Amino acid sequence: MVINMKICLILLACLVGFVLATNPGAQIRISQHGIQYAGNVLVQKLAEKFAGQPIPDINGKSGKVKYEFKNMRVTNFNPPQFTAKVNPGQGVSLTLSGATLSVHGDWRYKIKILFPISDSGSVDVSLYDVTITNSVVFGEAQGHPTVRSTGCSCNIGNVNIDIHSGLDWLYNLFKDYIEKKIESTLRDKLCELLDKEINEEAAQSLAELKMITKIGRMSQEDIMMNFSLVTAPIMGSQYVEAQMSGEIFMSKDTPGHSGLTPAPFQDTHDTTHMVNIWLSDFILDSFGFSLQKRSLLAYNFTKDDLKPKDQHFLDIQCDDSSLETKCVGSVVPKLRKIPKYANGSVVVGMWSTMVPRLNIRPGQLTGLFKGNMAFFVKPTPTADPEYVFTINVTASFLLQASMKGNFIHGKIARSRVRVDVIDSQIGPISDVGLQWIFNSINTMFIQDQLNKKGAEGVELPQIKNVVYVDPEFDLMANSLVVKANLLYNPPGK
Repeated sequence: MVINMKICLILLACLVGFVLATNPGAQIRISQHGIQYAGNVLVQKLAEKFAGQPIPDINGKSGKVKYEFKNMRVTNFNPPQFTAKVNPGQGVSLTLSGATLSVHGDWRYKIKILFPISDSGSVDVSLYDVTITNSVVFGEAQGHPTVRSTGCSCNIGNVNIDIHSGLDWLYNLFKDYIEKKIESTLRDKLCELLDKEINEEAAQSLAELKMITKIGRMSQEDIMMNFSLVTAPIMGSQYVEAQMSGEIFMSKDTPGHSGLTPAPFQDTHDTTHMVNIWLSDFILDSFGFSLQKRSLLAYNFTKDDLKPKDQHFLDIQCDDSSLETKCVGSVVPKLRKIPKYANGSVVVGMWSTMVPRLNIRPGQLTGLFKGNMAFFVKPTPTADPEYVFTINVTASFLLQASMKGNFIHGKIARSRVRVDVIDSQIGPISDVGLQWIFNSINTMFIQDQLNKKGAEGVELPQIKNVVYVDPEFDLMANSLVVKANLLYNPPGK
């Protein structure tokens, strides 16, 4: 029983903790419905594993009778009903009620009246209507969730002892005393073991959780995500909530280095789902900050990035008769007038000039990017590129989000772009032509690459052997909120 109670507490703390006072970048709320479901699942696991659990030996003396009960083990366990009550601002009360246990073991006694009498044999103990109540509080220490028991009580409705011995008539002389002693011993021992599992085992397991974890790698550096709690788990009315940093950063940085602050979350007021998960636009903004800091949002665009049928686009000379066959030289004809460039091709250096931003509003998801594109011409395939001009690009994207299974997917629906020449070695250049160049690069490469990443999707936070049932999402101010029920689905079932 105690082992599984530890699992219950760790799962509950992970749910409320996977979840420095600041606004959170991510938030997980478990409803009363979700907590109750988790408890019911774990009670079933308790029933499966409690059989065979050892019971501590009981030794004592009643008058002139010395007795000993040993080698006792649970032979049958009918699971109790589980009830969890969230106490706003305090903690969670866990109650296991109505359990029955059957215990088998050995016993012996020794009594001296006129002469010594001793006997031994087996014993069957039945405990009825067992109820255990424990109050648990969750906290936070250096970003880790903490847990401790604040009080345990155990009540055993009835104890029945069946002694198998030739002198069981003698046992009946002190039966009531023995039953009360066994009841008292088991009651105290159950609470002692439960408190130990909460205050030592479960607390240690939570302290060892990795609150900052690797989620990827880029440019020979690990990408990290900070799941550290920004405050102690919140005990609300009918829910438990954990608020986490949610920041993404590179491993050589320190958490909080971006200086960005998440906006407050709006409440969903959802009580029908087991879990609500808020994901702030701050999460990707913080990642963008790290990438911008390292100049990782830069790329050299060449013919190799295009499909064979589109590679003519970067040529100076091409067939100008249709949009499908036009090239850079078609809209920047000055390049064709430079003899050494006549048969050349273009290479484009692209880099961001500010941190990309994601903006989530009710029903709408948009992104903003600002950067420069420097154009170079390679007079021949083996020649070094020669700089010709640079344009500044401001692009805003309307994004579409969708869900499939446990993954959130994204896709660019449309974009709006402004292009300005900021430097030119060949004189004035038509803004209309440059707009067409960027739109072509965007369609053939940039948008295609971003949509591939969006198609891969981002997986929801995972809990071992638990799947999300019928997840759905809403776009709210500054956050995407996932709502779902949970299903326990262990291997082999």
